[in-house]
Amino acid sequence: MYVTPLYLVARVFFAAVAVWIAGAHKVHTRDYYGSYDYEPVGAEETGAEESVGSAVAEARSFPFGDDGFGVSEGLSERASASNAYPPSYAPSRAPAAGAPSPPPPDVPAGEPPLPDTPSPPPPDVPVEAPPLPNRPWTWPWLPETPQPPPSSPDEPSSPPPPPLPPPHMPQQNTENEKEAEDIASLPIVRKYDEFVMRSMDDEAYTPGDWLLGRATYFDAPETWKQTFNPHKFGDLYGNGCGYIDKSPGIESNQNFPYAFDAVAAVADFDPRLYEGACGSCFEIKCVTGPVLSSYDQNDKIEYVDVTKFGGFYEQAPGALDTFGRAVPKRNAETFGGVDDDSDTAELPYEAEYARCWNESNSIFVKIVDKCPCSYFYEQTICCGPIPHFDLSYWAHEKLLHPVQGKAMIRFRPVTCDDKVPVDARLGAAARMNTNTLSIPQIDLSKADLAGQRVARFGGSAEQKVIQESNSTDENRTVFVFSNGPAPGWLISAYGDRYVTLFTPDMGMSRISENTTTTNVTLDTYPTTNATCALIKPGGRLLVRCEACEQFLKPFGGNDARVVSFFVRVGAYVAVDSNVTDKNVWQSSINTTGCENSTRVPNNASINSPLYLGVSNTGAYDFVKQSAPNEKPCGVKTFVEHDGACGVRVVVSLKQRVKCFGRAAERANSVFLELGNANEKEHAVCVDDMFVASTE
Repeated sequence: MYVTPLYLVARVFFAAVAVWIAGAHKVHTRDYYGSYDYEPVGAEETGAEESVGSAVAEARSFPFGDDGFGVSEGLSERASASNAYPPSYAPSRAPAAGAPSPPPPDVPAGEPPLPDTPSPPPPDVPVEAPPLPNRPWTWPWLPETPQPPPSSPDEPSSPPPPPLPPPHMPQQNTENEKEAEDIASLPIVRKYDEFVMRSMDDEAYTPGDWLLGRATYFDAPETWKQTFNPHKFGDLYGNGCGYIDKSPGIESNQNFPYAFDAVAAVADFDPRLYEGACGSCFEIKCVTGPVLSSYDQNDKIEYVDVTKFGGFYEQAPGALDTFGRAVPKRNAETFGGVDDDSDTAELPYEAEYARCWNESNSIFVKIVDKCPCSYFYEQTICCGPIPHFDLSYWAHEKLLHPVQGKAMIRFRPVTCDDKVPVDARLGAAARMNTNTLSIPQIDLSKADLAGQRVARFGGSAEQKVIQESNSTDENRTVFVFSNGPAPGWLISAYGDRYVTLFTPDMGMSRISENTTTTNVTLDTYPTTNATCALIKPGGRLLVRCEACEQFLKPFGGNDARVVSFFVRVGAYVAVDSNVTDKNVWQSSINTTGCENSTRVPNNASINSPLYLGVSNTGAYDFVKQSAPNEKPCGVKTFVEHDGACGVRVVVSLKQRVKCFGRAAERANSVFLELGNANEKEHAVCVDDMFVASTE
């Protein structure tokens, strides 16, 4: 058959178009096993230096920005419970803190969808391609489609259809509108009552009192981020406590192991709140009124629109939260002038103003991140003097509408297990349900009532508090792992490929008989979850109690201090890339036949050498652009374990690790390191680790 040149040109042209379309719609898959997601171990054999990649993860992955609105700088419960329904969030794989909330009315029972999970478009609504100016969109090689002639003035024209709402956004109902109207009609709060302004430094403070604080929020559903683009919200999974179920590839909020609406970050300016903050818990209430910069009630944060988009209210005043509620009113009110109660006359100005859904309601949050005062630039809102919390979007919206980026709050520290309020002045010791070792004679942060950011004072006040509470104790127990990470400890793994914070069925199990080996004891507190890491030779699973070398001193005490823990170890067994993380642990740690194990050290510890060490480590310093060098306490010691079956190991800090005295008091980290003599990766699962004294 004769082929004309025009035919050949057409064939080549359409073939090129087909290749272009296929490339545009190619599905990119992650290559999990092409190269491991290892972070570099330090130059020394101990892997002492924390890698930059790991350390950078200890602060938000996005700087907060500065849009004049306030969400980015640090960043409700309904009034009528019968009208409330919870937002959709990722299911928590952590132990449940309480009874689960029922799903929304139209969501079937079971696993709730992620907040960023796209839903299908509305039925019968075609997805339109982007039009060219003033004409229908056409393929570039096709002739233009002639536009229909304009309608005659005499012909009746139907009104245009109402615009469709943004995709996947909830719709506000009449009840929500009525609630917003009621809140907007409440009188303006000009001055807070004295009890609302209470701080830890007030003489009237007693344990359990509510304390004044301030809040912003971070992260948000994808539709919210799109609405307020280019504002950067950060994310939950890039948190500074290392709380993420890690696997090869790029992490996302799907890897975050806690409920989205029950987490927050805390500012690092006050050691009484920042020491051992990771994993600790707080109860928080919202306060309606102006947003303050300090404890001086005349020092309000001015509402300023400095971006070309304006504040959030100016950008999208009708934006709905995941409960389908709009903000009750613009988040600004006028202060100053003759009606103000300030001592000095001021010209009227607009201050940021927050309206809560219900000031009587409270939420419980776990700290998973920090709000650093010194970041890539100084974040004034995190620098004090008022304690500051950066709530997750989903926690924030339970207290007030997220168009309101800043709000005053009342808070108090609580124990994570039973939510009992504790003495905020005792810092990490109270939140971790333990005691301090000694009375620090260094300065603590204190709010300055005169409006200064941070003042300093000696330790005498804290000394009196600690002595009266009888909380100094060299025989105290400090928990590190207990059915997952214990309050007070962040996770930092080196040379790792998988990390799962709450691994089912890999925790401590019951043992029917005792053993005579000195470093193995009877397991009497069975649990179900362990924290597991798949690490290469020389890699580590490390935990750190941030800033605890200042006051808590978890490894300090008498010479009888030990580190006790339950551990399972197994050589990595490759699994199909499509399986879940749980199968990685089950394939590598095969517990078949462990029921009859004597739970004593055996050749498994020789074939898979594991070491325990104690040291002082620190977080990445964004000002210095580096992490501090690790300071070892003593030496690494060989761990005699029972392989996959698991065994309790008890290591003397003085006799085995050579870590005691002042060196032990300066330590804040403990790690398990896979020996370099191993030929392949190993899964290491740890549970029920604590530091205690045997005398």
